[in-house]
Amino acid sequence: MAIFGQCCLLIVWTIFFTNFFTKAEISLSCDPGWQKTSNGARCVKIFRNQKKTWLEARKACRSIRGDLLTIRDKEMSNFIKERFVYNDEGISIWIGLRKLSGGNGWHWLDERRPPSYTDWHVKPEQSVWSKYNKDLCAFLKNLKQGGAAWFVWTCRYKVSYICQKPIAYPCRGKWIKTPRFDSCVIVYRDPKSWNGARYRCQKYGADLLTIRNDTMSNFLRDRIVAHLNFPMWIGFHKSTGTDRWHWLEEDATPTYTNWEDGYPYKTTRKCAGLKKIGREASWLNFDCSLEQGFICERPPPPYCYYKGRSYRDGTQITLSGNSHKCINAEWRPIIPIKQPLL
Repeated sequence: MAIFGQCCLLIVWTIFFTNFFTKAEISLSCDPGWQKTSNGARCVKIFRNQKKTWLEARKACRSIRGDLLTIRDKEMSNFIKERFVYNDEGISIWIGLRKLSGGNGWHWLDERRPPSYTDWHVKPEQSVWSKYNKDLCAFLKNLKQGGAAWFVWTCRYKVSYICQKPIAYPCRGKWIKTPRFDSCVIVYRDPKSWNGARYRCQKYGADLLTIRNDTMSNFLRDRIVAHLNFPMWIGFHKSTGTDRWHWLEEDATPTYTNWEDGYPYKTTRKCAGLKKIGREASWLNFDCSLEQGFICERPPPPYCYYKGRSYRDGTQITLSGNSHKCINAEWRPIIPIKQPLL
């Protein structure tokens, strides 16, 4: 009976852990209307009925925490064609490839290196646009005779576009997901000075919290500050020798603040913290040497996938004989930069 009981217990625990991890994997999903790519690392969405210039399309993608699509291998190319292009005759879709006038050739978005994979219908140098000194951009087009390929056109042309963004990975352990999944946050109750708190955050690949809008303020008020009766450091401060408040290492003047009435108080108090005042999570300024709790923030962990394994951001491996690096949930080729001849 004892052996039978142990066997049953083992089976129950096996089923529990199998279901737990299966559900955890399934939870790595895309927002409604978005589709997970074939490698499971990105979410993509086509905007068929919103015709925009290349720059307008990119701005629209970035406004929803994404960017224009990058296509770095045949697998992704085939996935996009099969899902979005083949059944939509005559459609043209901006992708993230462009060539700036006076620039050094074609590149993806803000990169400077040439693409390692292309799928041109006609090579750019053979295009009618090659003789004009204009910014040129690439779009994916359904060919009436069958298939699809990349075409060159002026970036001012207005067509549909396709956005990409990293898949929403869950925050780990005690880290809490923020409203738009911009980041993960955690509260530390052990008192530290502002510098000590920042050092502690950075040990975990994070930094002190930044708050840029009411959405984040309301989230902090309802999920964190409402349950705490002590102030907590955030990343807002005045650098030595300046009289201007800013976030961490940023130079830009913030467009959003949430000071309590009468604050900031006294010019010598150069570090900001959150405190529950009534029902609000208000900002107060304190002496930076004061020891109190703090909130750390870090991005959600994007991972790259290869043959069933996940790799952390920044990992380098060899794919098809070439070095690649995991950048923002995407394998990107590492192309050696040729040194000039002396």
